[in-house]
Amino acid sequence: MMKLSIHIKAAKLSDLDDINRVIEAAVMGWDLPERVKRLSLSSYHYSECDFNNLEIMVAIDRYLKVVGVVALEQTGINTRLTDFPPLTIHGFYVHPDYQSRGIGKILFNAVEKAARQLQYKGLIVKAHTSATRFFISQGMKSLEIENTQKDYPNQLIKII
Repeated sequence: MMKLSIHIKAAKLSDLDDINRVIEAAVMGWDLPERVKRLSLSSYHYSECDFNNLEIMVAIDRYLKVVGVVALEQTGINTRLTDFPPLTIHGFYVHPDYQSRGIGKILFNAVEKAARQLQYKGLIVKAHTSATRFFISQGMKSLEIENTQKDYPNQLIKII
């Protein structure tokens, strides 16, 4: 297998179609009924206005193809585990054809670097069940669910 050459860059509006193609491929690979995936897919897509509210980065391969996407949100939400607001990972996707090849780790390292540059001391994510193991492998810890009616079941946090 040829070694991948991956570059992380700030996404531009011109990347939007490629970003949504990666998201669509990733979502369609989730272990959910096909109907559920089709009905919910549009809610995962990013739009032009998301570039005003999110820091979006893309992983680009040597052919300048977008193979991964991460979106960060500066929400300022405090958690019960910290006295400071962590940076929120709003979305994190790697195209299924490129998964398990180190791209997620490269993207996560870029997230940590961005968090430090923005002077955040932690990261938080509401992960899809299938992604929980990946985030734990990056040093994130599961948040205990206090209210099953209110709390998202797969929230993870990392102090950096």
